[in-house]
Amino acid sequence: MKDQTKDILKDVILFLVITAIAYGYFVIMFLIISFVTLSMIKLTIEMIYILSAVGTVIVDIIFVVKKVQKYRKLNKDM
Repeated sequence: MKDQTKDILKDVILFLVITAIAYGYFVIMFLIISFVTLSMIKLTIEMIYILSAVGTVIVDIIFVVKKVQKYRKLNKDM
């Protein structure tokens, strides 16, 4: 039981780290896209923040689904 508590705590911390990294990654990528395509795609900073948040939510959903599948498999094996 104690090992499972450590695993859950580790996964929560990993979730927060992955969320921060994903958001930063998306902001940087959209800024680069915005600078490269100056005249073709007009992205405001607000739009970049919104798109980055959407991308981060998608990454978070994928992460949570994979963790739920992992814990269901572990509980099934016990």
